[in-house]
Amino acid sequence: MSELPPLFELFSSRLQAAIANACEVSLKTDAKSLDSRHILYGLLTERGSVSADVLTRAGLNKDAFGFQLPSEQEEDIDPNDLQSILAALESQPNQEAVQEQLATMTEEAKEVLLKSMILSESHGHPFVGTEHVLAAVIETKESAGLKLLNEAQISEPFLREQLEDVLEGGKAFTEIANMYKDAGADNSTPHDQMGMAPTAAPAGSANLMEFCLDLTSPEQVAKTDPLVGRDEELERMVNILSRRSKNNPMIIGEPGTGKTALVRGLASRIAEDKVPEVLKGKRILELDLAKVIAGTMFRGEFEGRLKQLLDEVAADENIVLFIDEIHTIMGLGNASGSMDMASVLKPVITSSDIQLVGATTFAEYKKHIEKDPAMERRFQPIKVEEPAEADAVQILKGLKKKYEEFHQLCIPDDAIEAAVRLSSRYVQDRFLPDKAIDVIDEAASQIKIMELERGVSKLVQSIEAKAETLKERKRRAVEAGDYDKALVLKEKERIMLEELNRLRSGGDKKDRKQWSSLSVEHIAKVVSKSTGIPVDNMIDAEKKKLAKLEETLKEHVIGQDEAVEAVSKVVKRARAGISSPNRPLGSFLFLGPTGVGKTELAKVLAREVFGNEKAMIRVDMSEFGEKFNVSKMIGSPAGYVGFEEGGNLTEQVRRKPYSVILFDEIEKAHPDIFNILLQVLDDGHLTDAAGKKVSFKNTIIIMTSNNGVTAVANNKSLGFGEEEATEGVADMQYENYKAGVLAELRKTFKPEFINRIDRTLVFRPLSEKAIHRIIDLQLDELNTRLEEQGLKLAVGKAARAELAREGFDPEYGARPLRRVIQERIEDQLADLLIEGKVAAGSVINVMKRKAGLVLQPKQSSGSGVGAAAGASAA
Repeated sequence: MSELPPLFELFSSRLQAAIANACEVSLKTDAKSLDSRHILYGLLTERGSVSADVLTRAGLNKDAFGFQLPSEQEEDIDPNDLQSILAALESQPNQEAVQEQLATMTEEAKEVLLKSMILSESHGHPFVGTEHVLAAVIETKESAGLKLLNEAQISEPFLREQLEDVLEGGKAFTEIANMYKDAGADNSTPHDQMGMAPTAAPAGSANLMEFCLDLTSPEQVAKTDPLVGRDEELERMVNILSRRSKNNPMIIGEPGTGKTALVRGLASRIAEDKVPEVLKGKRILELDLAKVIAGTMFRGEFEGRLKQLLDEVAADENIVLFIDEIHTIMGLGNASGSMDMASVLKPVITSSDIQLVGATTFAEYKKHIEKDPAMERRFQPIKVEEPAEADAVQILKGLKKKYEEFHQLCIPDDAIEAAVRLSSRYVQDRFLPDKAIDVIDEAASQIKIMELERGVSKLVQSIEAKAETLKERKRRAVEAGDYDKALVLKEKERIMLEELNRLRSGGDKKDRKQWSSLSVEHIAKVVSKSTGIPVDNMIDAEKKKLAKLEETLKEHVIGQDEAVEAVSKVVKRARAGISSPNRPLGSFLFLGPTGVGKTELAKVLAREVFGNEKAMIRVDMSEFGEKFNVSKMIGSPAGYVGFEEGGNLTEQVRRKPYSVILFDEIEKAHPDIFNILLQVLDDGHLTDAAGKKVSFKNTIIIMTSNNGVTAVANNKSLGFGEEEATEGVADMQYENYKAGVLAELRKTFKPEFINRIDRTLVFRPLSEKAIHRIIDLQLDELNTRLEEQGLKLAVGKAARAELAREGFDPEYGARPLRRVIQERIEDQLADLLIEGKVAAGSVINVMKRKAGLVLQPKQSSGSGVGAAAGASAA
């Protein structure tokens, strides 16, 4: 193949050969100029190229061109006859002849090559291949090549479809491997003139830069956030990289702790010459594994590409290769009969031909890297632990300038401290500083959007719209071939983008003074939305609500003042941040007979503390009576049915981390269940069968039990049913009852379980006074439902006493009350409504008669339901 001038250095080797073929055929046919027909001929005759494959499948052959070429002599050449070989070589045009022929290129041929460059740039390809030129021939309507295709009846839609697959699907990667390695960066090309020049790469690194990102380049350094608070880890990485052997750091840490930031921080310091002498001049290149494997369809193709890339790295001792998520190389590219990427890397790492930095998580390191000792020993681990809250605050203070400039608002220190504190307390499944950064970023974006809606940034929007219009006009000018106009528009676009960047970066001092400020309230709202925890209410309203928690609970849970007071104190302590942050907000064991308010207190607590009764997770412990059912709580072990589904309890808590968890009838569970609960009560988390940690630190755990309450049935003086005892006698009876229940409790549960519970509360049997108050509550609920239909219910004292007598049973507590109200009042009320005997606005009196309770509607005169109405009804 004859050499081509430097103008074509961005062309792939296949395309350069094709153009050389075009020059040769034009010379052999004595053509006065080189046009797109000759280029098309060169594309067809360049065997192994994408264009030749597409054109051949479309049905094009040499005969369609009609060129009168000298008879081919190749088959008659005797390999042992020197004269015939020399004659054949002399018939080939020399370099000067080729360059002279290129000078005769027609305008339409030049337009085809220029369009091919634009096509390459628009698809993000760094070099121009035969497929780009063939596509440009089709897109140039007046080209001689397109006319020839039409005359040969070649299907244009077929060609377009095939080329689109190639350009979009990445099949051109096979040609990239054959590109020139000595591409310079000083030659002015049409790409440069249109402002579309690809990033210049150092000599010999064309393939390398196709698959890597230079973290030490000025563009990447400008994008890198400052590295704060990782001096020890950074120093260890520098020491490892300076070693003679095994100089490959492996950065291991949980997601979001700053593994990639550590590498980028080192790259920035190398670029700024703030590293020891041994690392000066180094380049850290991040390898994109997706690009390496993309387009490799045939056996050995991936290994060949990887080997060539590693050879280029080894050729430059200043290159340090960085692979993020390095565990993905284990098995990568391992097709049938081929090697995976790890196997290709091991020899070159061992021989110290290249330096490699990897980053992965603890879990992935254990799962993939540790299983391969040969791979593990080639790296030196650097553990990146989650920073303490104080360190995370300092990290965020170091980053805040970039976020302030991006969002155009001020981020005060109290907002940073709130972001770290609240995210650390309530976002349990992620790690600092990443989760705190996300909170600040989202809170700032919300303010930014609000300001945009208010028109604060309309100037920026206007300039952005004008810049987009200029960009579109420039593109149309390039397509139309009006390059002078395109250059003028490019200059205008540059000026406009400079102004836009100035405004985005904060503008002048006057603009900065107009910025809004991020507040603690904004941070709290973001945490609330992302977790479902009403953290924002703690700022004001929640404090007032918590102050009245005890009073509110007593309004709904009747006759259990001691239990209500104890629960209120524990919740207030937790919400005030005084209690341990590593345990649940509170843990309680409610003991007592059925129907005295144990479950009701849990429901009210969910509503008042967590905002909704749906925030209660109820677990019926009778379902866990057998040992094999224990796995239902945390999930089945690996290899068993249901392993992927997770546990009933752990999955519910993961979805609702801020809730009341009610373990109902705990005494019916298998003893192994208590071993699981020990971890929850003590450490505030539970590890499911899949190894995932589920946090219980924002939950209130309530366990109910009827254990030991059989004494109630035997003690006839306790509870409603006989004449009320005096207050002193009742208290004494309760203390005896309580002591008996707790004694039975110690026989059933182990001490280590009982000691981990915050409060063990024995509920009192209900008194007659408590029963009447419960009736009032349930009638109030019924009246609330009737208000929607414009009706009111008036129940007199005698009727209430009848309901209390029928509805209370010492053995079942207040549970029968609801059924009695349904049977005695609601059933009759339903008949009256269906028969149309009750008009809107009526007051329905409930009266006691010999036959039972009777309902009598009465048209209201506009007054409310008074005590007098209830009394007269009796």
